[in-house]
Amino acid sequence: MAAPLPLSRANFPKLSPLPEANSNIIAHVGVGGFHRSHQAFVLNSLISLDSSEGWSILGVGLMAGDKKMRDVLRSQDYLYSVNLRSASTNTATVVQSISDFVYVPEDGVTDKLLSAKIVSLTITERGYYLTPSGFLDTSNDLISSDLSSFSSSTFAPKTAHGLICKLALAHKSSGCAPPTVMSCDKYAIRCSTPFAARVQRARSAKRGEDSALKEREVSCLAFRELALQIPIGATCMGKPQREKKQRQ
Repeated sequence: MAAPLPLSRANFPKLSPLPEANSNIIAHVGVGGFHRSHQAFVLNSLISLDSSEGWSILGVGLMAGDKKMRDVLRSQDYLYSVNLRSASTNTATVVQSISDFVYVPEDGVTDKLLSAKIVSLTITERGYYLTPSGFLDTSNDLISSDLSSFSSSTFAPKTAHGLICKLALAHKSSGCAPPTVMSCDKYAIRCSTPFAARVQRARSAKRGEDSALKEREVSCLAFRELALQIPIGATCMGKPQREKKQRQ
């Protein structure tokens, strides 16, 4: 039996080429099986109908295990296949909606990542770093690291919260609207707001300002204001009362 043909554009010349300018980027954190068989698959179907708007997915990895995903996808020109099976059919589709992958610990926060218009997430409950009460767990080592190093010019986020706030701040600095954040898990991404608030309070304290600022005063400071203005997409099963407590 002949060896299977490696999945690459060179071996599949009939694939429709992606638009050269990917002007509309979805940065997705957590490129696992669920994302690849659902969100990326659906976007691939839409691109096959109309690719004129240049939408594509930029995979984003923060954890050590994400490096292998980046390397495997890169070796396949970011192509992979999805099999659809039923009692009467068995079809395979080559998905090409993922155009690139950034493994942040090695690649850093690239210009393409900074230009993303949507940030979507499938990071499971552990990726939100919440306490049993539903508050941001600031005692977690990764959250603590992001909070303490956020002001550094070489800051490389270790958590989704740090990444979201860095992207939003970059958009704010460039005069662009912040990216829309779309959580595809069951947790509302508003838990990034207390992360941003703590960063701002730390900055204020470092400048010798009163760190116990009232929320109205804090909201006038750029970073806190920025966090509250991040557009929120689908936040399944978010609990309003929990979000209210987090913003106090």
